[in-house]
Parts: sequence; C-alpha cells; structure tokens
Amino acid sequence: MRNAAAHVLAFAAVHERLYTGEDAIVVRLDTFLHDLCYEIGRASGCPDGINADVERVDVPTDMAVPLALIVNELVTNVVKHVGPPCNITLRSSTGPALKLTVSDIGQGPRPDRSRPGLGTRIVNAFCTQLGAHMETRQHASGYTIELSVPLPAAR
Repeated sequence: MRNAAAHVLAFAAVHERLYTGEDAIVVRLDTFLHDLCYEIGRASGCPDGINADVERVDVPTDMAVPLALIVNELVTNVVKHVGPPCNITLRSSTGPALKLTVSDIGQGPRPDRSRPGLGTRIVNAFCTQLGAHMETRQHASGYTIELSVPLPAAR
C-alpha cells in the first residue's frame, strides 16, 4: 500500500508542476520526465538510482501526460520488483518518432505469468492512445522496454 501512495504522490508533484508552468499547451519533456523520475525515486527511497537521460523535446500536453503515466508505471514497477538500489536508465532520442527506453538490472516479467497485470494493461492502453509501438528485451545485464512514439508532425 505504501508503494501505491508513493506512486500517486510522485505523479501528483510532477502533475502540479505541469499545470503551474509557463505554457500549459506544450511541455518540455526532458525536464518533465527528469522531475518525475526524481519524485518517484525520492518517494521510494532511491533518488540517486534513477538516471533520466532525456533529450530536449517539446511535446503537446496531451502527449506528455500519457507518456508520463507510462514512465511512471514502468519506473515504479522496477522500484517495486527490483528494489533499491534502483539502477534504472530512462533515455530518449528524437527523429520522426520519440524513442523512449527504460532499462534496469532486473529479470523482467515472470515467464509463468498467465495474463498481464494491471500495470501492463495501463501501459498498453496508453501506447494505443499514443499510437506507440513497444518492444521488450531481456539481455545479460537486465531488461529493457523501448517505446517508439510518433511525434505530432509525423502523426
């Protein structure tokens, strides 16, 4: 229950920043996601273990909010299942699509899980809303989820 409260408080703090900023129509995604990761880390006891390496890109608020909810879910999930120290990297790159990568040192989802959990369903729903494509990879040093999200000019 404490993790859920931390999850909500972290997003609430960043959400407040979103709507008290200079421009409520466009969001500077690098600052927004960096702040989100900091708040998640602070709320869950690993503020120094979440590295948000996000390129500067401005996106419409209606795109920033679902992206933030996806990142919130993915990063919170790592904190919950891998635990401190949270060695999480959030990277982005831009082009015709925003590439957003969340990597960790964990083993990924259990292979014996018969159906996706609520978090996976939330992420999938927001990916659908954004027209995003999601790939997951298990590798020697951990687990990676990569999203490819069409930018507004390319939609």
